[in-house]
Formats: sequence, C-alpha cells, structure tokens
Amino acid sequence: MRARDISDIKSGMNYQTYMKGYTAIVNFSRQNSSDNPPKLYERFDAYFADVARSILASLLPVDPAASKDDSIEELILGSRIVARFEAYKDGAAFVDRMSAYLNRHYVRREVDEGKGWSRKENIVDKKMFEDAAQEWRAHPAEMQKLMKKWREKELKRWGFSQEDQGRGGGTAAEKETMAVQRAEAGSKLFVVVSTRAVALRRFRTEV
Repeated sequence: MRARDISDIKSGMNYQTYMKGYTAIVNFSRQNSSDNPPKLYERFDAYFADVARSILASLLPVDPAASKDDSIEELILGSRIVARFEAYKDGAAFVDRMSAYLNRHYVRREVDEGKGWSRKENIVDKKMFEDAAQEWRAHPAEMQKLMKKWREKELKRWGFSQEDQGRGGGTAAEKETMAVQRAEAGSKLFVVVSTRAVALRRFRTEV
C-alpha cells in the first residue's frame, strides 16, 4: 500500500475497483488462514501510520519557530487538523467496509481470544497479572465478574453507562457501540481492533 491520504479514496474509487480491493483482501486472507490475516492487519497498521505522518508533515509550518508564539497560527492549525481528521475518518470508514472479511474472520477471533481492548492485562499491571494468572484460571467465574465490572467502567469513561440507557438520542445498543469504537481508537497499539479503529488510533498517536 502506498502512503497516500485516504480521505480521497471514496471519491476516487468506483464500484468495480472497490470490489477488486475487497476480493483481494478475501483471497489473500484465505491463502494462508493462520499467517496471512495477521500480516495483512500489520500492513494496514503500517499504512495508516504512514498516512497519518504524511498528514502531520503537510500541516506543520516550514519554520516551526516562526509561529511558535502565534496564537492565530495555532488556531488555524487546529482547524486544519479537524478538517483533515474528518476527511481521514470518512476514508477510514470506507477502508473498514472494504476489509470487512478481515474484521469478521481475524479481528473478531482475536478479540474473542482476549486480545481486544477489554483484555485482562489492562486491569492490573503485568507482574500482578502474571502472579494472579494461575488463581484466575482456577476461578473463571470471579475473573468474568472482574472483567465485566472493568468493562462497564471503561465504557462509562468513553460515554456509555447502564444508567444512561434510554436517555437522549439513539438506542442503548447504538450508544454502547459508539463507546466501544472510542475505546478501540483509544487503545494501546498492541491491542487488536477493527481496521477503522486502527486508522483512528494511528491518527491519535501520529498526529
């Protein structure tokens, strides 16, 4: 993949080209179901990182020192970042739909195996996790309760809580989905998330 701005992908791609991309992703993933999906996932991550860095480079002034204390310049830069992000986000959603097969057959499996954003390692530090791993395996019910409580706390931090169900616009399921998407985009780089979240996460870390 070339490190190009994804904001113009949708406008510059017809249905035939879109299906070629979708089919290529499916075929590559099926060729070696154990090795190719994670390789493709890593390529997407590297691609989004390159695109995000190129966006940052295009936004930075030629001479950063010249506008270091210029509040007007900072305001203009902020508005430009927002505009680029909105276009980038639309492109990321388009790529996410194109890579639906990868999300469905690789990302979902990894998440089900505990490699998603709501993973046990996020609850405690690494050493404590390793020390308690044996005990948790012996008491899976207690571990599930702990995970559920932690997940609810995290979703509340990202804008969804059980108490908010039925309030405001949108259904509870829609609100929870939105909170999960935010949590994925705000996750650490080693966490497996959808390709859309990979893109948004890279914009957060690189721009």
